[in-house]
Amino acid sequence: MKVLAREPEEGRARLRVDTLDDLWHLHELAQPGDVATALTWRTAELDAKGAERAGKAEKRAMTLSVKVERVEWDAFSNRLRLLGPIVEGPQDVGSYHTLVVEPGAELTLRKPRGFRPHDWERVEEAVAATQRPLVTFLAIEENEAVVALLRQYGVQRMAEVFGHQSGKQYATGRAEEEAFFDEVLMALRDYRPEGAPLLVVGPGFAKERFLAHARAKQPALVKGAAVEATGQAGMAGVHEALKRGSVERVAKDSRVARETALVERFLEALGKGGLVAYGADEVRRAAEMGAADVVLVADHLVREGPGVAFLDLARGTGAQAHIISTLHEAGQRFDALGGVGALLRYPLP
Repeated sequence: MKVLAREPEEGRARLRVDTLDDLWHLHELAQPGDVATALTWRTAELDAKGAERAGKAEKRAMTLSVKVERVEWDAFSNRLRLLGPIVEGPQDVGSYHTLVVEPGAELTLRKPRGFRPHDWERVEEAVAATQRPLVTFLAIEENEAVVALLRQYGVQRMAEVFGHQSGKQYATGRAEEEAFFDEVLMALRDYRPEGAPLLVVGPGFAKERFLAHARAKQPALVKGAAVEATGQAGMAGVHEALKRGSVERVAKDSRVARETALVERFLEALGKGGLVAYGADEVRRAAEMGAADVVLVADHLVREGPGVAFLDLARGTGAQAHIISTLHEAGQRFDALGGVGALLRYPLP
């Protein structure tokens, strides 16, 4: 993301989204009541002579502002939709319209109540993240492999590759294994971004045999790869590596790795009866007493409104405040406990 203009006194910022992660950040940033302005396409109004009759109307490019009522985002559609009534533009003021935002688009976002501290933090984080390469996971075992990318919001599965043997009870021959490894190499070629750190995980020794095969045939595709033994393969192996902090060995400042570490720390303390609080009432009491050291809030609670009060309360009492994405496994586990939690400096009375 790039900030093209920042007007905090007007509660306004002009942004350019460059990546899929930027769309996710914008999904978290835009809220009902905000006004979004962007270049869009809309069917032109009928002229006085009715030249643009039904069946002949054409869509024209124009700049429109909509008051956001709904924000829709899908990681696989590579676009974000901002739906609401038109409040400013050359035509159809009051009619509903959807602004479609894709990588490369520019838009102005105005918040009537102004950008809050956590809003600017998200913008700055999105800007910084643009410069960091995506970590690529390869989880591999006998006859099965998954390629995934670690994005700002979670892990995105990109490809699955299966060997030619129908069951693990059959010993895979050398030719079949090499064919399987070649298909895995093709998946890496298609989905590993240039320069992205690569982490190869999985049980057994398939990962080491694959790397030996890859270094002999296409060494550039696995250059700099790190290896981590996990008890599971597939996406379960990827999540296991995240919990262990393996990503920190190959890439710094990963949002998901940081959030996973915080959630694991919270859950471990909770399981041991340690210095934690969870649930809205208990966390509010802890923060008001100054006992909260780190406050965690699920992302959807911030989008929907109630979570903002916990962020403000945490900052006002000197605690750290973190928004936890619920699009990755650790965030989902945290959300199942209510989506609000705190690590404490001292026990509550």
